[in-house]
Amino acid sequence: MRLLTLPLILFVMLLVAGCSTTAMQQERATELRPGQVYHGQLASGSRLFRFTLDRPTSVVLSATTPVMRSLPGGYNGRLMDADGQVLAEDRDSGERFNFRIAERLEAGTYYLEMRQPQACSSRLCPNENMSFTLNFRVDRG
Repeated sequence: MRLLTLPLILFVMLLVAGCSTTAMQQERATELRPGQVYHGQLASGSRLFRFTLDRPTSVVLSATTPVMRSLPGGYNGRLMDADGQVLAEDRDSGERFNFRIAERLEAGTYYLEMRQPQACSSRLCPNENMSFTLNFRVDRG
């Protein structure tokens, strides 16, 4: 019986640790505001953004990359609710093979995760290969 208890305790600890990591990531998410254009760089991994709607709203989230970018493809986007449930995902329906997500959302807090599938994390990579512009538009109509 004692041998079963230790693996069970370890399993529960791993579950709790996974949940707290998500909560910590959500706390560190960059806040987006309607109409805001965010400029940044992402060499590898992902970046998390957060926005809150006070009433039902149609939103458009899209990324663009520099024309002189030498890497193939663009950025992927994943829209999630406050519980981490994926509501929409896109890889290439936006400009220059970047994501574009258009959704009608209820009031609440939402997260956008951006990923760079063709990551270039070397110091020798040109800045245009890591640069992006994130657009956040709303239509409250």
